[in-house]
Amino acid sequence: MKRKNAFTRVRRVLAGLCVAAVSTVCAVPMVWADDGDFEPKTLADYEHQALKNHPRLEAEQQKLRAIQAEREGKLASYPQPMISYGAEIGTPWTSMPGVGHTVMVSQQLLLPGRRALWAQPAELRGSGVEAQIEASSNQIVFEVRQALIEIARLDHHLLIFNKQKEVYAEAVSMVEALMSTGRTSYADVLRLSVTSEMLIDQIDRVQRERDEVVAGLRVELGLAPDAQIPFEFSGENSPIEVSDDALELPKLLEAMNAQNPQLRALEFEAQAELAQSEVVQKDAWQGPTVGVGYMNMPSMTMDGERDDALMLSVAMPFPIFGRQIALNSERSEATGLSARAQRAALQRTLSTQIEASVLKIRERQRRLLRYEKELIPMLGDVSERLLADVEVGRGQVTDFQLVFQQQLDLEMMLVDLRADIAIEQARLKMLTGRGAE
Repeated sequence: MKRKNAFTRVRRVLAGLCVAAVSTVCAVPMVWADDGDFEPKTLADYEHQALKNHPRLEAEQQKLRAIQAEREGKLASYPQPMISYGAEIGTPWTSMPGVGHTVMVSQQLLLPGRRALWAQPAELRGSGVEAQIEASSNQIVFEVRQALIEIARLDHHLLIFNKQKEVYAEAVSMVEALMSTGRTSYADVLRLSVTSEMLIDQIDRVQRERDEVVAGLRVELGLAPDAQIPFEFSGENSPIEVSDDALELPKLLEAMNAQNPQLRALEFEAQAELAQSEVVQKDAWQGPTVGVGYMNMPSMTMDGERDDALMLSVAMPFPIFGRQIALNSERSEATGLSARAQRAALQRTLSTQIEASVLKIRERQRRLLRYEKELIPMLGDVSERLLADVEVGRGQVTDFQLVFQQQLDLEMMLVDLRADIAIEQARLKMLTGRGAE
């Protein structure tokens, strides 16, 4: 009866492992502590938490505020009026010594469209910072999603290891029950026991890796070091739930060129510098300065009455020293062309990354399909047959152990394949500018 119960328990665990192998996205609960304010219900909740008050985004928001204030200042700017006073003091040897007074108010006038011209570089830089904020948001979302995928991957590894340990424990009981019949030996018991104990190291290693990923995720989410979140990865909330949509490389590259915020940020930077070059050139010619004043002078006649007069003036700068203006304009233009070259280089890098992700996804999908349809059913059948042979004394425990280990390794590979596909799909979203959707 003891031997029969042992065989039954092993078969039950093996059946459970076969089911887990085919559906590797089954629920694996995360055991985190509660954090009161943050209780995620979906994967998007993690992303929203990370984007909320993230210091990287806060820094860029403040930079945007500064540029917007600069733009508003340019639009509101106008030269300040000037009040001047002059005194004309007669020398003692003149026939009519005395003091003359002159008071004048002057104002420089702006040429039409000049303030809008000044504000244009700041406006373009602001658009570039907005694009960079979008790029940083996409990067943060990808980092959070990647961490969640890694946690789900490691949780599945722990599940498989624990089931493997359970099978070995039941197998030890089965072999011990068969020892009385002479069909197994104590060496078989020791071999299975050692393998079972070695699993403890594997479980500890995976648990440590998981704790490290969770710690990094807490930092990314802006949570306290001891904050833990009750959440269950299951169904559509599983980070390694992958889509089977066909990947069309030309469409992905087209989306990247049209939507990637890093490319847009560099283009805005280039346009801002070229606009600044235009500002430098046009500022060489300033608007006229007009003035009106009053002059009161000592009398030039013997009657003693002082003379006064109304004064009008117009002044226009005449830029004959143009070397500095040309160099400043050339500097801005070169900086803009440099940004355009950086954009072209980044475009090539992103195209290479997208193509690499597409190739990786396709290769992983082919392997996943083959493993699920061919290898998993085959190994499950072999395990059952070997277990039956061991039960009747025709098979060796080592043969069962080898095939069972291969089955478990394959299950781990299935989890890894799904996780790899999920990471690359998230990466494609980021590269094509759809990361924060």
